[in-house]
Amino acid sequence: MSRLARGNRWRPILAGLALSGTVYCVYGLRLPPRWIIVLALVEGVGLAVARVATDGFLADHVPRGLQGRIHALFSAAGTAGSLLGATVSGFLYAVEPGVPLLAMGVLYVLVAMAMLAVPAIRQLFRTVSVGHGRIVAIDGSG
Repeated sequence: MSRLARGNRWRPILAGLALSGTVYCVYGLRLPPRWIIVLALVEGVGLAVARVATDGFLADHVPRGLQGRIHALFSAAGTAGSLLGATVSGFLYAVEPGVPLLAMGVLYVLVAMAMLAVPAIRQLFRTVSVGHGRIVAIDGSG
Protein backbone atom coordinates (compact mmCIF):
# COMPACT_ATOMS: atom_id res chain seq x y z
CA MET A 1 0.00 0.00 0.00
CA SER A 2 1.34 3.45 -0.84
CA ARG A 3 2.18 5.98 1.83
CA LEU A 4 -0.61 8.27 0.61
CA ALA A 5 -3.07 5.40 0.78
CA ARG A 6 -2.70 5.11 4.51
CA GLY A 7 -1.01 7.53 6.84
CA ASN A 8 -0.41 10.72 4.94
CA ARG A 9 -3.79 11.78 3.56
CA TRP A 10 -3.80 14.81 5.84
CA ARG A 11 -0.99 16.45 3.89
CA PRO A 12 -2.82 16.77 0.54
CA ILE A 13 -6.05 17.70 2.31
CA LEU A 14 -4.26 20.39 4.28
CA ALA A 15 -2.31 21.64 1.26
CA GLY A 16 -5.42 21.70 -0.95
CA LEU A 17 -7.46 23.62 1.62
CA ALA A 18 -4.67 26.09 2.33
CA LEU A 19 -3.95 26.66 -1.36
CA SER A 20 -7.60 27.08 -2.32
CA GLY A 21 -8.28 29.28 0.71
CA THR A 22 -5.41 31.56 -0.18
CA VAL A 23 -6.63 31.82 -3.77
CA TYR A 24 -10.17 32.67 -2.61
CA CYS A 25 -8.75 35.50 -0.47
CA VAL A 26 -6.83 36.86 -3.48
CA TYR A 27 -9.93 36.70 -5.70
CA GLY A 28 -11.32 39.65 -3.76
CA LEU A 29 -8.62 41.92 -5.15
CA ARG A 30 -9.02 43.77 -8.42
CA LEU A 31 -7.05 41.61 -10.82
CA PRO A 32 -6.66 41.45 -14.60
CA PRO A 33 -8.60 38.60 -16.26
CA ARG A 34 -5.37 36.74 -17.06
CA TRP A 35 -4.55 36.46 -13.34
CA ILE A 36 -8.06 35.31 -12.51
CA ILE A 37 -7.72 32.46 -15.01
CA VAL A 38 -4.38 31.42 -13.51
CA LEU A 39 -5.78 31.61 -9.98
CA ALA A 40 -8.82 29.56 -11.00
CA LEU A 41 -6.51 26.82 -12.28
CA VAL A 42 -4.52 26.85 -9.03
CA GLU A 43 -7.73 26.79 -6.99
CA GLY A 44 -9.05 23.85 -9.02
CA VAL A 45 -5.86 21.87 -8.48
CA GLY A 46 -6.01 22.54 -4.73
CA LEU A 47 -9.64 21.47 -4.48
CA ALA A 48 -9.06 18.37 -6.61
CA VAL A 49 -6.11 17.25 -4.50
CA ALA A 50 -8.04 17.79 -1.27
CA ARG A 51 -11.14 16.01 -2.58
CA VAL A 52 -9.30 12.90 -3.78
CA ALA A 53 -7.47 12.58 -0.46
CA THR A 54 -10.72 13.13 1.46
CA ASP A 55 -12.47 10.42 -0.54
CA GLY A 56 -9.61 8.05 0.24
CA PHE A 57 -9.71 9.02 3.91
CA LEU A 58 -13.42 8.20 4.04
CA ALA A 59 -12.83 4.89 2.26
CA ASP A 60 -10.20 3.98 4.87
CA HIS A 61 -12.36 4.80 7.88
CA VAL A 62 -15.87 3.70 6.93
CA PRO A 63 -16.87 0.03 7.23
CA ARG A 64 -17.53 -1.59 3.85
CA GLY A 65 -21.27 -1.96 4.35
CA LEU A 66 -21.68 1.76 5.04
CA GLN A 67 -19.37 3.27 2.43
CA GLY A 68 -22.13 4.11 -0.06
CA ARG A 69 -24.30 5.71 2.60
CA ILE A 70 -21.47 7.73 4.11
CA HIS A 71 -20.23 8.90 0.72
CA ALA A 72 -23.79 9.96 -0.19
CA LEU A 73 -24.09 11.81 3.13
CA PHE A 74 -20.72 13.49 2.52
CA SER A 75 -21.84 14.59 -0.95
CA ALA A 76 -25.22 15.79 0.37
CA ALA A 77 -23.47 17.84 3.07
CA GLY A 78 -21.29 19.40 0.38
CA THR A 79 -24.34 20.27 -1.70
CA ALA A 80 -26.12 21.74 1.32
CA GLY A 81 -22.98 23.75 2.08
CA SER A 82 -22.97 25.09 -1.47
CA LEU A 83 -26.59 26.20 -1.17
CA LEU A 84 -26.04 27.78 2.23
CA GLY A 85 -22.82 29.39 1.04
CA ALA A 86 -24.55 30.90 -1.98
CA THR A 87 -27.27 32.34 0.23
CA VAL A 88 -24.85 33.80 2.77
CA SER A 89 -22.64 35.09 -0.05
CA GLY A 90 -25.54 37.10 -1.39
CA PHE A 91 -25.89 38.92 1.92
CA LEU A 92 -22.12 39.41 2.21
CA TYR A 93 -21.96 40.74 -1.34
CA ALA A 94 -24.41 43.47 -0.32
CA VAL A 95 -21.83 44.60 2.26
CA GLU A 96 -18.95 44.67 -0.24
CA PRO A 97 -18.47 42.64 -3.45
CA GLY A 98 -15.16 41.03 -2.37
CA VAL A 99 -16.35 39.96 1.10
CA PRO A 100 -17.86 36.57 0.09
CA LEU A 101 -14.58 35.52 -1.53
CA LEU A 102 -12.56 36.62 1.48
CA ALA A 103 -14.97 34.82 3.82
CA MET A 104 -14.67 31.60 1.80
CA GLY A 105 -10.88 31.83 1.83
CA VAL A 106 -10.79 32.44 5.56
CA LEU A 107 -13.13 29.49 6.14
CA TYR A 108 -10.88 27.14 4.13
CA VAL A 109 -7.79 28.34 5.96
CA LEU A 110 -9.53 27.95 9.35
CA VAL A 111 -10.48 24.36 8.51
CA ALA A 112 -6.87 23.69 7.49
CA MET A 113 -5.64 25.19 10.77
CA ALA A 114 -8.15 23.09 12.75
CA MET A 115 -6.65 19.99 11.13
CA LEU A 116 -3.36 20.93 12.72
CA ALA A 117 -4.61 22.30 16.03
CA VAL A 118 -7.48 20.06 17.20
CA PRO A 119 -6.15 16.84 18.78
CA ALA A 120 -9.25 14.78 17.88
CA ILE A 121 -8.88 15.68 14.20
CA ARG A 122 -5.14 14.96 14.23
CA GLN A 123 -5.84 11.56 15.81
CA LEU A 124 -8.19 10.63 12.95
CA PHE A 125 -5.29 10.95 10.54
CA ARG A 126 -3.11 8.67 12.66
CA THR A 127 -5.53 5.76 12.38
CA VAL A 128 -6.84 3.63 9.55
CA SER A 129 -9.63 1.10 9.16
CA VAL A 130 -8.51 -2.45 8.53
CA GLY A 131 -11.98 -3.65 7.64
CA HIS A 132 -15.29 -4.29 9.38
CA GLY A 133 -15.01 -0.97 11.22
CA ARG A 134 -11.87 -1.97 13.13
CA ILE A 135 -9.59 1.03 13.55
CA VAL A 136 -5.89 0.72 14.33
CA ALA A 137 -3.06 3.19 14.66
CA ILE A 138 -0.90 3.72 11.58
CA ASP A 139 2.03 2.09 13.33
CA GLY A 140 -0.06 -1.11 13.74
CA SER A 141 -0.85 -0.77 17.44
CA GLY A 142 -4.31 -0.41 18.94
